[in-house]
Amino acid sequence: MRVVVSSANFFEAVSAASRVTPARPAMMAYSAVAISAKGGAISVTGSDGELSVRCVVDGTVHEDGVTLVQPRPLAAWLGTLGDVALELVDNGDGDLVVSPTKGTPYRFRTVSATFPQTPKLTGAPRPVDLEDLHLAISAVRPAVDRDQRVVQLVSADGELRINATDTYRLSQATLRAGGFGDFTGLVPVSILEQVSADTDSVVVDAAGRVIELRGPKFTYSARLAAVAFPAVDSVLANLPEKRVTMEIAPLKKALSRLAAVVDQEPLRVRVGKTTMELAVAGSPIGSGAEQVAVSGGPDVEFEFGVNLGYLNEALSGRSGSEVTLAYSTPVQPLFFVSSGEVPVTCAVMPVRL
Repeated sequence: MRVVVSSANFFEAVSAASRVTPARPAMMAYSAVAISAKGGAISVTGSDGELSVRCVVDGTVHEDGVTLVQPRPLAAWLGTLGDVALELVDNGDGDLVVSPTKGTPYRFRTVSATFPQTPKLTGAPRPVDLEDLHLAISAVRPAVDRDQRVVQLVSADGELRINATDTYRLSQATLRAGGFGDFTGLVPVSILEQVSADTDSVVVDAAGRVIELRGPKFTYSARLAAVAFPAVDSVLANLPEKRVTMEIAPLKKALSRLAAVVDQEPLRVRVGKTTMELAVAGSPIGSGAEQVAVSGGPDVEFEFGVNLGYLNEALSGRSGSEVTLAYSTPVQPLFFVSSGEVPVTCAVMPVRL
């Protein structure tokens, strides 16, 4: 293999591919990224066997070939170069020789293995708008199950809903323009954390159980997960009718102050017609109380207990300035709903006081 590329573009590709390269891979090939030159195209691919990232690199191909190298030492070196032309040569002697236009060549040991081929998808690409995906992931991430690490994608009627739950918490974020036809499936949250804002199409291969997100430079592929997942949409279909609205910023400030005196004790919350009182008592650290203004509060006060950390997480990642609490009884789920650029609904289980 012999190609010429821009060091800046190559660095971006190697860095992106390395983010999915595992520290302790199941196969030797997955400890490396595959640099491929074929038919005039240059690409860099990283994978852990479930999630793959392929990056297209502009450049000139003089000789076709594929070589595997450890990505992190290569990326560390590339990051020192700025933007210069690089010649990459692999003559099959166990080294990839990287020669900048100014400076001495460096040699990086290649990995003697065969990089697995990514599945050939049979579905047709569908356009998608994921510009606000980072906001959605920020909102639902606290509720992602730590063992399964998957979220549910539900695409329908031009919108894309992202559901996450760990049985204690439940979150849903909606991308109003993110739909790509009728689809429901479980994907690793890691693929969505990697996706760049310029991703513009999706390919779903239901038979092969693979989803691929494509953009001008990057292609992200992942296998659909086959695990049990609660019916989040059904839970959120009929929210309680009792509602009270408050501004997020002062509520989060109040919670940050109360956190100073919380150990394991629940937060006692009392909702009145115009104010919400939040208090901590019986803690070995201390005690404290805060009040925030609300609108639409009940004539008869509603009181419940809640884990302060879970409440904080339910307010995170929201693009709007207000949140509405929908509730029924002190022992049933509390729903925090906001609109903004990305509508978000989070459910938190209360605790007994």
